Amino acid sequence: MNKLSDWLNIIYENNKIYKNRGLNQVREVANRMKLMNGPIAKNVIIVSGTNGKGSTVAIIDYIARIYGFSIARYSSPHLIRYNERLILNGNEVSDTALINAFEQINKARLLNPEINLSYFEFGTLAAALIISKGYFDIAVLEVGLGGRLDAVNIFDADVAVITTVSQDHADYLGNDIEVIGFEKAGIMRSQAPVILGSSTFPKSVTNYAYTIGVSTIRQITYDFHIIEHKNMWHWQGLDAQGFTIKINNIPKCSLPINNAATALQALILTTNIININGVRNAFKYVNLPGRLQWLGNWCLDVAHNPQAANYIAHYFYIKDKNISRGIRVALLAMLCDKDAECFIKALLHTVDLWVVASLHGARARSGESLSQIINKQGGEVIYVANSVLDGIIWIQSSKNMFKEVLVCGSFFTVAAVIDFFKK
Repeated sequence: MNKLSDWLNIIYENNKIYKNRGLNQVREVANRMKLMNGPIAKNVIIVSGTNGKGSTVAIIDYIARIYGFSIARYSSPHLIRYNERLILNGNEVSDTALINAFEQINKARLLNPEINLSYFEFGTLAAALIISKGYFDIAVLEVGLGGRLDAVNIFDADVAVITTVSQDHADYLGNDIEVIGFEKAGIMRSQAPVILGSSTFPKSVTNYAYTIGVSTIRQITYDFHIIEHKNMWHWQGLDAQGFTIKINNIPKCSLPINNAATALQALILTTNIININGVRNAFKYVNLPGRLQWLGNWCLDVAHNPQAANYIAHYFYIKDKNISRGIRVALLAMLCDKDAECFIKALLHTVDLWVVASLHGARARSGESLSQIINKQGGEVIYVANSVLDGIIWIQSSKNMFKEVLVCGSFFTVAAVIDFFKK
């Protein structure tokens, strides 16, 4: 197969998510490829958490490159192109590199005994193989789902990062917050540091850290801090030896400041290097598509759970205090395994009117079901679209009736809008 799209179709169609099957199969394929013979990069940072993983990974990537480090960033899912999942020194991986990696993985898995791999396991092994051949100073890897049983976790983290813990992916992680915390904590390693990006965590997270004997715990609010001002913020944290470090007058960016502070602390423990001007310069440019991304008067965010919705609501609350606004409409489409009731409730006072759309596929939720939830909670739905594209076109045809459009609910929702505006 000479096309990346052919490989992706085969991997997607012939493989599924193997719930709670463990890591033995993907680790065995990695062993066959000699990926377990040593670290895939000089320093490996692994990031898990319910929300903020992608932002934290992106910020680490930006700052590391400003510092002059070579860095590979692996994250998921992608918005438009699969190549977005692996960024090498700021550039998307090539189709050729991915095709070559998939060929080697397929050859290894077909050895006796043959091993089936999920879509994510295939992608993770491909990323690891490409990274291992690049001799990178840093590899920062985002967990796909959970942590303990995620394919990324076959590799050892020199620094583990857990951004937040809340409910999401209930079909796989359940609804018990302590169990979810335990799964996220599974990326920690004995005698290696862990960074906690929220001031509150389930007890299972810190219990796991103490049980396995991590070298250091650095938690926001307790060990590193932020002070916000209008357009700037200040950071204070600790280096590997426990000495205080301060960086003042950091420009605000579109990504959550808690994630920014967490990324800074993780990178400091990884490199033990501080470049104050480099940090300030990085935050002038750092961004991540689909995270409070503005395209004209359209605001795009991939938020799909209540915690993320609350963050969006807070963002607009602060924004609305400073700038008077007109009518804000939300274009919402979600998957059926997401907590739509609590997600919508968090945004009721942020959104004036709603356009809901149906997604398509095995996990799809209909626009009509979203409309019923919104109406029940006292919101006003003005259009039920057959698809996200249908919703976009309807809003566009409304002749500037809306001052702002908030797009949220799923990566699929945001991807459709980005694709529309690119065309």
